[in-house]
Amino acid sequence: MNKKLESLYNATFDLIELRLNKKEEIIPFALTLQGNEVAPIIQMYGQSRSNLLKEVRSIRDGLKEALKEKTISASCLAYTVTVIDPRTNKSTDAVLFELTSNTPDETLSVYVPYDFNLEKIIQKPFQVS
Repeated sequence: MNKKLESLYNATFDLIELRLNKKEEIIPFALTLQGNEVAPIIQMYGQSRSNLLKEVRSIRDGLKEALKEKTISASCLAYTVTVIDPRTNKSTDAVLFELTSNTPDETLSVYVPYDFNLEKIIQKPFQVS
């Protein structure tokens, strides 16, 4: 992971960690990097599940366009999903971090599994290139 993406991932993870440890809902949001500064959060509130997916796609498209136009140098879109953890082959709730950088062009998906029923809520992340 390049330094831009690592910076965004760490900033995003810190926000996610606070919410998960308080057992709060994860509302989809994006952080962007403009120069060396992490830019404001884009948030969505009160969306139904079907609208939520549409809004995530819309934000993703906006981020791709901003990367293409070089108004931002990297982005991190975070939202909850249910996935099969390849390490356990079991279904789990996770926060998906979609990280994208335009220099060099790099895209990563990092999944951070969580379980509110466990003492340690946040589980070890795994990533997909």
